[in-house]
Amino acid sequence: MDNPLSDEVRQRLRGVTESLLSDSSLRDELTDDQGQQLLDWGLAMLQNVAVATEQLPEEGALVILDQKLTAVRLIMQSVNQLSTHPGLLPDEDLINARLVRLGKNLQWLIGGSSDRERVRRIRHFKQQRNDSSPETAFQLLLEILYSDEYV
Repeated sequence: MDNPLSDEVRQRLRGVTESLLSDSSLRDELTDDQGQQLLDWGLAMLQNVAVATEQLPEEGALVILDQKLTAVRLIMQSVNQLSTHPGLLPDEDLINARLVRLGKNLQWLIGGSSDRERVRRIRHFKQQRNDSSPETAFQLLLEILYSDEYV
């Protein structure tokens, strides 16, 4: 059974989660179900950060949470953009830049010494994107987000 969140962690989370919940541009190109899945991922990531910083002084914890919120927002924007028209974006450089940004933000957010599985899944997305529907593209991108054991 999971330990309940302390009042301090809940309070810290309140500000960052409200910011995420109120920004529909992070998921405006997705279906409601996809948007909820992406939002759930982002909220889980922020909760993990809040719990990990529970013992830090308030100011230090909020700085870290704010930095991680920025990464979560950038990742969500990338997924939103890359899911929309996976095979209709002819500019390969733009796709590559967005995928690199996605990978780097995930690495910074999650950390860890090995990102081989994430890189493998990013390559798989690149290979499949021209033949993918927006739903398939979204699922492939979600697999990238969940390629780490952190969530």
